[in-house]
Amino acid sequence: MNQSTNNKPTLDRLNILDNSGNRQYVYPADVSGFYTKFKPFVFACLILLYAGLPWVKIGGHPAILLDVANRNFFLFGQVYNAQDFFLMFFIFSGAAFLLVVLTALFGRIWCGWLCPQTVFIEGLFRRVERWIEGPARARILLNKSPISLSKFAKKLSKHVIYLSLSLFLSHVFLSYFNTASNYYFFTFLSIILYFNFFLFREQFCVVMCPYGRMQSVLQDRDTININYDTRRGEPRGKAHDNTTGDCVNCGRCVAVCPTGIDIRNGLQMECIGCANCVDACDAIMLKLNRPLGLIRYDSLRGLETGKKRYIRPRLLGYLLAGCIGIGVASTLWINHLPFEANLLRVQGIPFTVTAEVIENKFMVHLVNKNTTPTTLTLINQSEKSVRVILPMFEVRLEPLQSFQAPVLFQIDKKNFFRDMKAQLLIKDSASGKEELLTGTLIGPF
Repeated sequence: MNQSTNNKPTLDRLNILDNSGNRQYVYPADVSGFYTKFKPFVFACLILLYAGLPWVKIGGHPAILLDVANRNFFLFGQVYNAQDFFLMFFIFSGAAFLLVVLTALFGRIWCGWLCPQTVFIEGLFRRVERWIEGPARARILLNKSPISLSKFAKKLSKHVIYLSLSLFLSHVFLSYFNTASNYYFFTFLSIILYFNFFLFREQFCVVMCPYGRMQSVLQDRDTININYDTRRGEPRGKAHDNTTGDCVNCGRCVAVCPTGIDIRNGLQMECIGCANCVDACDAIMLKLNRPLGLIRYDSLRGLETGKKRYIRPRLLGYLLAGCIGIGVASTLWINHLPFEANLLRVQGIPFTVTAEVIENKFMVHLVNKNTTPTTLTLINQSEKSVRVILPMFEVRLEPLQSFQAPVLFQIDKKNFFRDMKAQLLIKDSASGKEELLTGTLIGPF
């Protein structure tokens, strides 16, 4: 429901726009029903998960902490650093692929049930709005009424709570990056969140989010979406008219829509799959003693034939691609090393030559990425003629501690040849994993 009841949404104009094309603030009417009763539980679980993960300790560190400044990343007890960042590709691509599969199966169910934009608006901000200002009609009348002490008190209370929620959400988000104490980031993000959840709201979904515009290529006739059964509902008419369909044109489906569309016009980009219209329509059908499901989760094929088809060539292709991706990702994650090791040539003179010996100087850099202390053993794996001089061959490191030391490779002139390799094996005592470091030895010939 918006501030004007004269507009009827069409495929060319949203209900949230006035006759001049200006955006109007949306006040979705309250609704209850089968799907709506589950939403508070789903939203509460997601909000608690979001707010709790930075404070849950696994292995002495937060469950999720992306410490960008120190280039340390903690994910559910595992520690990664900048050299492991390529593994994030599999996390992001895997999440995107899962969203593609979910969209192909169930449309924009992510948007209506799981998206943070929806979760925070419906689970927090609109609940505050309804609690303070009342149902949709009361909120519209309050907004149009002249300023008064009661109106000022309600508006002030609402915005104080909105600002507090924005500050809280901003603090939690920055806690994932170990920057919650950064005043500038905190202030900027809080302002953005406050503006978004107070004023911008559905415009983020309608105008900014690219996901809705991808529906046409991600869905087909078998995708389960919220659809209006035109064969049963049309033509619309009065409840007592036996010559019309089941739709009595009450407008409840429009009144409860958070993006201001009329689902009876067909599937639209602005539909976020929240199921508000499903519960609203079912409530009317119950009052009229008519079958439920005039608006329901169904596919276009299901509306036409009454049959749903979940397994189809597109999903089999997704399944094959998903198995390949999981296989590659699993291999790389399993082989992930709990330490970092580098063999770097020192700056300056690349080699020195004495009467009978050629010397190449390198620097070995080690980092313990374990959450517990470990001992790294350095073993010479070069050819027998290559000698290694190190300050120590066993290095004990605390969690996230680094170590750097010079390494001197020596070889007699008579045994040297072009592109000769120096190899140093690094073995982790905690995990048993090892990495072979290789450098090229150079000389005067």
